[in-house]
Amino acid sequence: HEYALATLGGLLLTGCESIPRDPRKAFALFQEVLSRRPDYAFALTNLGEMLRFGDDGIEKNGKAAYHYFQRALDEDPENKAALEALAILFKAGSDFMPCDSVKSYNLFTKLLELDRYNHVALTCLAEHLLDTQEKDNIKKAVCFLEDALAVAPNHTPALAMLGNILRYEREDIPADRIRARALLEQAIKIDPEDDYALASLGEIYMRGTDDTAENPDLAFTLFQKAYELGNRSVFCLNHLAELLHRQKEYVRAQQLLADAYELDPNHPHTLYGLGINSYFFNNGDLEKARMYFEKVLEIDSNYYSALHYYSYMLSISPHHEDKVKACELFLRALELEPNDPSMLAEVANLLYFTIEPKDVPRALEYITKAIHLDEESVAFHVFFALVVVQEEIEELYHEAYLHLEKAVSLEPDNTQALYWLCRFLMYGTEHVQIDLERSKAIIENVLKTNPEDSEFIELQYELIEKMVECKISQKGPLETVKRFFRLLTST
Repeated sequence: HEYALATLGGLLLTGCESIPRDPRKAFALFQEVLSRRPDYAFALTNLGEMLRFGDDGIEKNGKAAYHYFQRALDEDPENKAALEALAILFKAGSDFMPCDSVKSYNLFTKLLELDRYNHVALTCLAEHLLDTQEKDNIKKAVCFLEDALAVAPNHTPALAMLGNILRYEREDIPADRIRARALLEQAIKIDPEDDYALASLGEIYMRGTDDTAENPDLAFTLFQKAYELGNRSVFCLNHLAELLHRQKEYVRAQQLLADAYELDPNHPHTLYGLGINSYFFNNGDLEKARMYFEKVLEIDSNYYSALHYYSYMLSISPHHEDKVKACELFLRALELEPNDPSMLAEVANLLYFTIEPKDVPRALEYITKAIHLDEESVAFHVFFALVVVQEEIEELYHEAYLHLEKAVSLEPDNTQALYWLCRFLMYGTEHVQIDLERSKAIIENVLKTNPEDSEFIELQYELIEKMVECKISQKGPLETVKRFFRLLTST
């Protein structure tokens, strides 16, 4: 009787306390069932499962497994086991069938309609949604993963995937890095060879978080272990290379990047890493880096880090055309990240010092925005004041003075800020009173630290002249000249 044969096959396949597991006998029984009844879905599904993974004495055969699952689904379109198995096969692809994400997605969707709490379907559909990188889909993916973990709290793919998502701050999904680390550690505890979780946890220790200090050594160990497992080779090689680059081990980093390039010559992060490492490894040789950055931006014109660093390298090139291109790339990067203060400052610098004719209004616009985003940057405050003074924009003199006062309060030894602050105090403006004594104190303090500072030596003589003028108007010429002759000779 087919039902008895199939049921006995199922018992022998799983085994129990009183019946030892016997996969080969189970396999023979399922085949016997199909010889009598070729459309028996239960037997077809179990044969497919046994051939899909291989079993004791049964050789793995993905192609045969696929055909068994397909026949089972033809006979019973609501066969959940066959739906799940086929969806996974189409998702992974193989030598006999290409990966088909659309078919996989449709099969998982149908499975979820039949079984709302199928944790495998929920996790795999979440992965499909994440691949789209669309904001609404990412939010939906998080809901699917939360549902999957509610049903199966130890499902490692869902743990690792949700942990990875929660590492990043998103518009509608706040980062929760404490939970992210806990989920990834839980996944690794359950499956120490989960390369996805290992690599994601490696990134946490590589970058550091609010509650987790950077630990480059641990990060290196986690990436190395994930790489040895072999499933995320390029990803891990790139991060291992970045860690070595940080330690200025450029030769080792270059070798790992070359290995990653061999595996995938069009991987943007590999090309980016080669560009960065080539530049530093070859003492700032832009030409060796240029090829890689150009290729990165050809593949992904919105690769923010590549835009950022390539434009910076071009901005310090001695060639004017490189500086012009740097400005174009900085502006493209700002379209992606309009609130990056360092990028805004770089653009302001190029607009004022490099681009002909210089664009003073836009330079001031960009540096002002940079200051609003980062009020603690001394360089931003000084740059604003420098532009205003050099361009003699009188209506902004008071604002420039306030920026210099802020810069000095943040960094009392910043000579550039002190220099321009002295000039304001020596000559005054409509809103800034002359304070020669404070200027004198600042100059003497700087020269005490650096007696050879030519700018401040010249400024000191200028101050003496200014003080002479003031004293003549107060006390008369002879007494003042005598006094300042002594001051000049002592100086």
